[in-house]
Amino acid sequence: MTLKALEFYSGIGGMHFSYERVGINVNVVKAFDINPAANTVYRLNFPSVEVVQRNIEALSQKYYEKSQADIWTMSPPCQPYTRQGHQKGSFDARSKSFLYLIELLGKLENKPKYILLENVAGFEKSDTREMFLNQLENCGYDFEEYLLNPLQFGYPNSRTRYYLLATKVSTKDEKIFVKREFKYTIKGVQMTTPAFNDVKADMEGDSKSTKQIADFEKAVWDERLAHSISEFLDDLDDKLFEKYAIKQQLLDSHGYVFDVVMPSSKRSCCFTKSYRHYNEGTGSVLQIEGIVGIDKQTEKNTRYFTEYEVAKLMGFPERFTFSNKVRPKNKPINSVQNENLEEKDDEYELVTLKQRYKLLGNSLSVIVVSHLMKHLLRNELENNSSSDQI
Repeated sequence: MTLKALEFYSGIGGMHFSYERVGINVNVVKAFDINPAANTVYRLNFPSVEVVQRNIEALSQKYYEKSQADIWTMSPPCQPYTRQGHQKGSFDARSKSFLYLIELLGKLENKPKYILLENVAGFEKSDTREMFLNQLENCGYDFEEYLLNPLQFGYPNSRTRYYLLATKVSTKDEKIFVKREFKYTIKGVQMTTPAFNDVKADMEGDSKSTKQIADFEKAVWDERLAHSISEFLDDLDDKLFEKYAIKQQLLDSHGYVFDVVMPSSKRSCCFTKSYRHYNEGTGSVLQIEGIVGIDKQTEKNTRYFTEYEVAKLMGFPERFTFSNKVRPKNKPINSVQNENLEEKDDEYELVTLKQRYKLLGNSLSVIVVSHLMKHLLRNELENNSSSDQI
């Protein structure tokens, strides 16, 4: 049996690659995103999927009914919920499309059987989450909430995210009550449990009250599970190395703010959309020779991770690509593509290096989502003997 899926906020196809990793038969009927560069990359990797570049809330209920989707996946805009932002939640204009989907879910006659949502850590404290959970209960969905990090699965990249899995358990739209608690491991999956720190709960009238916060960096890692960064590195020739090398002047003046890792390291910082644009807190850099803290960092031994190395650290497969080099010649090209063209050696790229890092920073961990997807669709997988193991 082939399941039909709608992929909201599809980005560069992280959810779709997660289906592939699980090995379940899923037909992505439509993928929705308003970012032209993201859609270019999605089409390069999944040319048979219809990519819809329109506002989600501009499309009617009838439009979504026609798809009769079994699965909804979504990674709504994270800016309303980030710890660094204003945390306006549902009052932030960027949450408008997700609020529309929450409302739409209650109206649909053909509701999806499964829903998978990914967002930043911080979403779990938002009013938008509360609205979504209430709607899920009203529509007869059971659900599980997770806070997970790729480090738990042995992938050497830290990226704590909120995840929700929902399954429709009632054939009618009758209200059910679900116990709300966060999970930090997936049942049946070999993974590491995070450490927990006691912090002040800030409860009114109780200055001694504390609560536990998961600390994924301080967990005791299982060395048998942990991969080294060296497993994800590309072999760069001198010309390519120079493209990603960090200039000596920058290393001398601001080298102290970089998070520097080595090929033998088993962790790296979260890569954000500002990688290479800002030096601090946007992702690790790589010292390929010597020992960090002992041997001097130079532009000959220290570089940024390539966009493909970042993608692999996030679980994207080797076949993933950003590239479709074209020569415009006398052919007209649309204005969106023209804005994105980057000339290199008389060839052209539709998506620039800066855009690639930005798209990855807005994407998701395929390794984490694929494990969650396997858990969410476990009943379907039991009926699909040809499914591959992760």
